[in-house]
Amino acid sequence: MEATQNPSVEMQLITRAWKDEAFKTRLVSNPREVLREYGEQVPDHLEIKVLEEGGNTRYFVLPQNPTDALESELLTDEALDAVAGGWCSVLGCSTQKEV
Repeated sequence: MEATQNPSVEMQLITRAWKDEAFKTRLVSNPREVLREYGEQVPDHLEIKVLEEGGNTRYFVLPQNPTDALESELLTDEALDAVAGGWCSVLGCSTQKEV
């Protein structure tokens, strides 16, 4: 989970959920609120799901492919042109675009 990058917070949540059924219910039903109570930054666009493993169930979380994540954030050629700042060399700098 992006929101819980702090392993100690994750362990605190797990340990408390094991001991406190009401807390576990709240964590499962409203993880965003619980994480914020523990000081975690939870972006509004981030969906958080809490899954509880059973005796005969194990979950394997396959993270998003970093390449896929980067592709959605790459700038187009047009966007790059719009933010290009020119060029510099040891002899001087220019903000004019070369043709």
